[in-house]
Amino acid sequence: GESLQILFSTDQQAYVTVYSVDAAGRVAQAFPNAFSQNGLKPAGNHTLPDGNYRFTVTGPVGAESVHLLLSLSPANLGLDGQQSGRYLDPNQFSQELQARAAAQLGQGRWSTDFSTFQVGGAPPPAANQPPRAGFTFSPSSPLAGQAVQFDASASSDPDGRIVEYRW
Repeated sequence: GESLQILFSTDQQAYVTVYSVDAAGRVAQAFPNAFSQNGLKPAGNHTLPDGNYRFTVTGPVGAESVHLLLSLSPANLGLDGQQSGRYLDPNQFSQELQARAAAQLGQGRWSTDFSTFQVGGAPPPAANQPPRAGFTFSPSSPLAGQAVQFDASASSDPDGRIVEYRW
């Protein structure tokens, strides 16, 4: 349930539409939304969310992408609620977004960009590091047949704990 912020800038007034594609290929229009219905933004730097609401990352676990469409006129591209395995590749969804924008808005009247991030799950395991042996023994100069005591309490395992000693 971490919060997500989207930062963008535009050099002219533009209508902003943001789509989120989750790890199952489901598309949701994140902006404009019920809390912020006016997608028209003036030239300058902007942060979304832009009101008393949050974008919360909820899953499913996997790669998710966020796509931004800036256009000179409002757009309803019919992508909200769509789902496709092709959309798991952010470049494929971006191509679909661009094709629909060109068909509805015309060429040169819009721009897109996207970013990806990993949702949940454990980080990839690091390569296992070998333990480091550190020990003493006594007596320091044992005779043949004499009992020798070993102490390995100075040993360590950099990525775990020592579970067994073998002599």
